[in-house]
Amino acid sequence: MKSAASATVTATPFTGGATTVKFSGNASASSLPRLAASGCDAHVSADAGAGGQYILTQPMWATVTVTSSGSGGASISGGVSTDTSEAYLSSGSRGTGSLSVYLPAGKIWVGMSVGADAHGAPDGVHSSSVSGSVTVDLTPAGSGSAVTSKSKGKRYVTLGARDCATGNIAATVTKKAKKAASQITFTVNGAKVAKLKGKKIKKRTLALPAAKASDATVVSKIKLKSGVTAEVSRDYLGC
Repeated sequence: MKSAASATVTATPFTGGATTVKFSGNASASSLPRLAASGCDAHVSADAGAGGQYILTQPMWATVTVTSSGSGGASISGGVSTDTSEAYLSSGSRGTGSLSVYLPAGKIWVGMSVGADAHGAPDGVHSSSVSGSVTVDLTPAGSGSAVTSKSKGKRYVTLGARDCATGNIAATVTKKAKKAASQITFTVNGAKVAKLKGKKIKKRTLALPAAKASDATVVSKIKLKSGVTAEVSRDYLGC
C-alpha cells in the first residue's frame, strides 16, 4: 500500500479590492488486491488541504472554480465561507464546475481539500489519483467590466461607476456629442431607461436606474448626424 498528497496556494496581494486566490493539489493512493485465502481488506488514503482568511472591507462577489483530472476514488473540493454561510464545490476524480456567491463585508475563509482512497477488497478501487485546482476570484460588488465601443462610441458617451447605495449607473454625455449626435438612447438589461434628442444632447451625467441586487448590462446607442450609429456597452455586477 502507498499514498501521497500535497496542496499549495498562491494569491495576488490583497489591498481591499479585486484579488485571486488559487489552490493546487494532488493525491494518490494504491493497494494490492487481497489474496483469495485472506480475510483482510486493506484501506489506504491520502488527504491534504490549504486555506486562508481575509477581512473584506466592502461587499464582494466570489467566483469559485474547481477543476480536477484523475481516476478512481479521488476528489478535490474548495470554496468560501463566512460565520453564517458557506459555498463549496466538490469535483470527483475528473470534472469542472463554478459558482458565484455574494459576500457581505467582514471575515471570510477560503480553502481547498484533496483526497484519494484505495481498498484491497476484490471488488474495491485498488488505485486512485487526482490533480487539479480551486480558484477563488474576489470582485467588489457593483464592479464594471471593460467598456465595449463601436464606431468610436466612447467619444460621445462614457459609462462610469455603479452606485451601490442606489444601484444606479452613471452615464456621461460628452461635449462632442452635442455637435455630432441627433439621438442617444440608454437601455439597462434591454429596457429603455433614457432617450435624448435635440437640445437635450449636451454635456451632462445621467443616473441610469437599475435593480440594486441584479447584474446589469448598459447599452447606449448614439445616432450620429452622419447617419452612422455608434454604441457603447458595459456589464456590471449586482450590489
